[in-house]
Amino acid sequence: PTQNGILLIEPRRAHARILYERYLTLLKQTQRVSQQLLFPEDYIIQTEDKLYFEKILEDLHCLGFEIEHLGDNAFRINGIPADLQNSMPQDVLDEIVYAVKNSPTNIKDSYQEITAKTLANAAAMKMKRGLTTEEIQDLLNNLLNCKNHIYDASGKQIMIFIDKKEFENRF
Repeated sequence: PTQNGILLIEPRRAHARILYERYLTLLKQTQRVSQQLLFPEDYIIQTEDKLYFEKILEDLHCLGFEIEHLGDNAFRINGIPADLQNSMPQDVLDEIVYAVKNSPTNIKDSYQEITAKTLANAAAMKMKRGLTTEEIQDLLNNLLNCKNHIYDASGKQIMIFIDKKEFENRF
């Protein structure tokens, strides 16, 4: 609630938007930050998807994946972006490759946007509990610092404002 009405925010979309913009920034930097896996995981890519995977491999490295090519279609995941701690890296890579493969474009910038969007959606918080007041404030502050804080990377609305008069008319 605000003095003039109420602001409703969908927290998972907000978090995905924050991560999406952070990932786009990381793709433009040379610094790489990765969370090392205690037990590296093998990743086998389908032959028909290998070309797409290789096209985005450098971007995946920029985002925090440490992936080693073992030969043919075999890779080893040694590190992941810190935001992915609660996700299965192979599943996330499959989602990213699928999104890139089914993209209507073949432009590197678009691949980067698709990769960032898919990774952000996979890493966005899973709402298993309500957020504390401090977490809400932090989320809102980070969201308002985004270039676009109204819509997520897929074009879905993140927040809506209902002014006091409209709110009263509804009830």
